[in-house]
Amino acid sequence: LRFRLAVMGTVTLGWCLTLFDAINADEKLPHDQARSIWHLLTAGVLVWFVIDSILSVATGFSLNIVPNTILLIAYLLPLFASGVLRKPAA
Repeated sequence: LRFRLAVMGTVTLGWCLTLFDAINADEKLPHDQARSIWHLLTAGVLVWFVIDSILSVATGFSLNIVPNTILLIAYLLPLFASGVLRKPAA
């Protein structure tokens, strides 16, 4: 249990630092370049969600899908609200 908590903590810290760097890059880059960062980061979040959720079910920890879904929504809602994924108006 301690090992699992340690791994979860470091993964969470890694995501936090990744998001922090993405936000910093977003503020310094033109919209088109910043948008590609958010596309890649969103792809990573979705890959994590799918793989982690599948493995959770496969290993008998289906309830883990609940916090996974909450984290996914907490990531996607402000991202979509910000409009960073939209193409700029021509």
